[in-house]
Amino acid sequence: MISVFEYITILISIILGLGITKLLAGFATMIVRIRHCNLYWPHILFIILAFLIHIQDWFVTYELRTIDKWNLPLFLFIILYPVTLYLLSYMLFPLKYGNHQYDFKNFFMMNYERIYSLLIVLVILSILQNIYIFHYQWKEQIIQIIISIALIFILVFKLNKSLVHKSLAFMLLTFFIISIIFQWNTLIIL
Repeated sequence: MISVFEYITILISIILGLGITKLLAGFATMIVRIRHCNLYWPHILFIILAFLIHIQDWFVTYELRTIDKWNLPLFLFIILYPVTLYLLSYMLFPLKYGNHQYDFKNFFMMNYERIYSLLIVLVILSILQNIYIFHYQWKEQIIQIIISIALIFILVFKLNKSLVHKSLAFMLLTFFIISIIFQWNTLIIL
């Protein structure tokens, strides 16, 4: 007989697996069609970031084993994060490429508002999970709060300049990698 934790993590793992599958399949399609694609490096960085966040969420899921009492509202709250990650994975790739040259800069610029909106949802869910499940304090989440404010600022003021997206993609991925390097034994959620 499996424990409640094991039972619950099965569905979380399936959803995370679907997101990772979407990211890897989408990236593989880009590689296969490389001659027909004009790649945009900030878009590639967001794909890498989404992949790393999926792995991190799967890793963090193990910490849920300390929860003694499970109920449906708690489970639905926890599963919102991997579901949002899956939606982000889906948004990072076009539905169809067509037979012509595909421009990923145009694709990203047409979809950045949805991508950033999902990132904001992820940050807010992360902050709430950190507070209510992992018992972090607000002051321990300043970076997440700054990230959410920056994303909201970009969306509200419709900052669609390439430099903004390049800077954001680079900073988010750099922050994530530095967090992994310097806090390798600490749970960090974007």
